Amino acid sequence: MIDNKKIIILFFVIILIVNCSRRNENILLQDENILLQDENILLQDENILLIKAYSSGDYIGCLEILQDGADGRIDYLQPNRPLLFDICQKYLDVNKSSREIEELFAYYLKNRKKAFEDSIRGVHPKQTVGSYLARFASVDLLKQIVQEKININSPDETDLNSAIFELAGIRKGRPIHSDFFNNLAIDDGEKKVRMELLLDAGADVTLIHYQREANIFHIFGWYPIEEDYTELLDKMIENGADLFHETWYGSCIFSITQDDPSVQNGEAYLEYVISRGLGVTKKDIGRFNAKWSMDMRRDISLTPETEIQQLERIKKILEENVKRDEESVHEIP
Repeated sequence: MIDNKKIIILFFVIILIVNCSRRNENILLQDENILLQDENILLQDENILLIKAYSSGDYIGCLEILQDGADGRIDYLQPNRPLLFDICQKYLDVNKSSREIEELFAYYLKNRKKAFEDSIRGVHPKQTVGSYLARFASVDLLKQIVQEKININSPDETDLNSAIFELAGIRKGRPIHSDFFNNLAIDDGEKKVRMELLLDAGADVTLIHYQREANIFHIFGWYPIEEDYTELLDKMIENGADLFHETWYGSCIFSITQDDPSVQNGEAYLEYVISRGLGVTKKDIGRFNAKWSMDMRRDISLTPETEIQQLERIKKILEENVKRDEESVHEIP
């Protein structure tokens, strides 16, 4: 039989061990908190040094601070304006760029990829540095973005401020407007190349216009006319774009056939969507006739003969592929 005295002694020993263990845990926790505080102080000191160096134009000093371990994700001048965004502006502005800025930007690109995911809501609604930069990067820089796997999608992005949607909608060469970067003039031959690179970078092609409910196939224009967009459009489908998406006015055939034939290759685009299974309805033909029948009857002095011929070819494609046993559920607006 165990002696009561021994039981009491054992009880107090257990309590002592438990208390010692708890005390040790508290000490460890305190030590971890101290280390965390020290790290935060160190990070704050590095950020202060980084901002000070950048503000004074000491870009070499910035690079050295980053190479010493600074994270580099820090606001500059105002809330929600990441330092990297300002570096991007200088990098893309030939009047402000320099070898030091190029080196600083290249270091971020290769070693601080998370910085490209910083929100710039205070500068531009619902975008990140990566998604905004994708709209204004040169072709060479887009290739680097793809290679370095920089995220060009913003979680809150809509098609209105998405690089690939803006490119898809181009009918004739024009600059892409920016309030912060230099406007980007797109050469005719660059549209397809840029869209391909953005797809390779993981651009989201599933977005829907919040007002018109249109998707990228409704927005897309086959321009330049001589380009072959077949593989690119197929890739958009592979990446989740819905060719059969309809709005209140129907499929993308409506968008294709309502465009002026001089601004895109409507024939090639129409033949493509039909070849991928999209059906032509009687409503599509009715809307086409309502839009263009008067122009097709005009004197060629008012409507160029080449455009009339294009309209006639588009009408022929529609009539040859209409599903005569199918009525659209939508009324002509």
